Amino acid sequence: MKPIVLVIAADGVGGVETRLSEVWLHLAPRMPQLRMLVRRGTLDQLCLRPDLAGLRKFVDRIQTVDVRDTSFARTWAAFAPVLWSLPPGTIVHHILQAPPLLHRLRGHRVLLSWVGTTFPRLSEKPADWAASNLSVRSAGLVDVLDPQIFDQLGRDRALAPKLRLTAGGTIVNGKAFRPGEKRDLVVFLGRVEKYKNALAFVETLPLLNELLTAAGKKTAFRVYGRPADQGQAVRTSLDSLAYQTIDVSWEETSDPASVLAPAKVFVSLQTPSNYPSKALAEAMAAGCVPVITDSGESRRMADAKLAQFIPEHFTRQQLADAIRAVLTLSDAQFARRSAAIRADAVRRFALAPQADYFAHLYAQLGEC
Repeated sequence: MKPIVLVIAADGVGGVETRLSEVWLHLAPRMPQLRMLVRRGTLDQLCLRPDLAGLRKFVDRIQTVDVRDTSFARTWAAFAPVLWSLPPGTIVHHILQAPPLLHRLRGHRVLLSWVGTTFPRLSEKPADWAASNLSVRSAGLVDVLDPQIFDQLGRDRALAPKLRLTAGGTIVNGKAFRPGEKRDLVVFLGRVEKYKNALAFVETLPLLNELLTAAGKKTAFRVYGRPADQGQAVRTSLDSLAYQTIDVSWEETSDPASVLAPAKVFVSLQTPSNYPSKALAEAMAAGCVPVITDSGESRRMADAKLAQFIPEHFTRQQLADAIRAVLTLSDAQFARRSAAIRADAVRRFALAPQADYFAHLYAQLGEC
């Protein structure tokens, strides 16, 4: 059997790296030809998650590349020798842009997962547009995550036959992500950056804390995520006098299941879309009632009767009111809503169907 190699070149762990690693781990016992090629630091971070610790059992199938430079050119220069060594006929599974000329010369079969919610525009990013187009057109099959991008690319008759829409959007491990003993806790989980609205959440806390205190609630707020473009602004806010009486902290975590289990509210505020946020799906499986920005295809993620949707360009008052509405539910009302949200998430974002979807794509490429 020819090898099937999942390539994870990203520096750090996001939703897609976690999702595809879960799929890989699910398929590995029944597909001995499955391999992984991954940046060393990224593998270390993946293995810190309790739900992915099983990757260590397959170290004989995982090859790492020790590269610290995050640029596109340096990253692929480091990965290229290993990719070149793969025998002809190898199925290589890439995320986003790939080095298609190398694979064409070596006779590899490429599956490309386009996991973005946008596709580069020629007028805005010509280099990215060229690399993305070359990657998509050279792939044997293209797994597309976002339905809008699927429709956009499908208008091209040359691309349409090779496009596939990711099954379920994202996945959640319902055994790992479960409700714990719930308390008045609000969680933001994600990189501390602009498009996730980390700073907007933090800046809402003084107003929100005031409203909840007036309602007799003693609430804790937690920000979990790696520093990014809003990191300094978030730190400055949290260190200011206005936050001294608020129970709030910011830290990183490699165990999202444990920090979501006791939370009642999860905020998912990213733009242009929350679809298909893995963190959001995991929070719902943990019984958190989500507050979600109504942007893009976000409503695909949750039943509007269960989640709280707020405008994409929300005000502090709108965010505060949405969170307060959840935390002022009676214990019985919250328990019913939490249970319904968990049941919906575990049903719609099950791991097995998505693993079967990728196994089918690998089989299709193997038959080419």
